[in-house]
Amino acid sequence: MPSVFIKKLNKTVTINKDFSLMKNLIENNIPVASSCGGEAVCGKCQVQIIKGRDNLSTPGVDEARLLESLKLPSDIRISCQVFVHDTAEITTDYW
Repeated sequence: MPSVFIKKLNKTVTINKDFSLMKNLIENNIPVASSCGGEAVCGKCQVQIIKGRDNLSTPGVDEARLLESLKLPSDIRISCQVFVHDTAEITTDYW
């Protein structure tokens, strides 16, 4: 079963592959910054991938557009758009 370790919270969350990372975090009572509600518009739900980048979905059109427009580094992903296929480790500034 896929999981994500959240470094700043020292917590591991089991992941449902059918849901975005953002939805998985929210369902586990972990707050996620967002003003667009997961529509890939605001980019506030970005997370830094510390480990397991290859275990994530590749950026789709909406995420790629947002990553480019915000000029984000390659270790940043938009949590409302990314799906976790295996284990990963993440962090973000707002936790």
